[in-house]
Amino acid sequence: MTTSRDVLASSPDICPGQISWDYDRAEIIADAVVHAIGVCLGLIGVTIVMIAVNIERIEIAPITVYVIGLVTMLALSAAYNMWPVSPAKWVLRRFDHSAIYLLIAGTYTPFLAQMKNVLASAGLGSRPLAYLQLASRTCR
Repeated sequence: MTTSRDVLASSPDICPGQISWDYDRAEIIADAVVHAIGVCLGLIGVTIVMIAVNIERIEIAPITVYVIGLVTMLALSAAYNMWPVSPAKWVLRRFDHSAIYLLIAGTYTPFLAQMKNVLASAGLGSRPLAYLQLASRTCR
């Protein structure tokens, strides 16, 4: 039995890097379930952070940056993976890949906020680089 992946691999007309979406229904459903669980757990995390802020005096800004990066990445990944094949899927693909840079920058922001020395300054200097990568990845 020949799949569309085999046809793409053997066809000289196909451009390198062209993607075939020949997923069966079970794969699509599993992908949807995994992304839905991820987004729900991310939102539960937001709720836990909001409760923690009310209980203790903690800095909210670094945690907010992380939470925004996490939930944005999960939501854009879910949107990209669930969207039917169309020109809009290619736009969502760029946003999905760009959101990874947002999550990377958001992940180390709370750690850098806790540092009180020169090492923190060096780390904070690399954060704009991550945001620059995000912008360049999205705008291509």
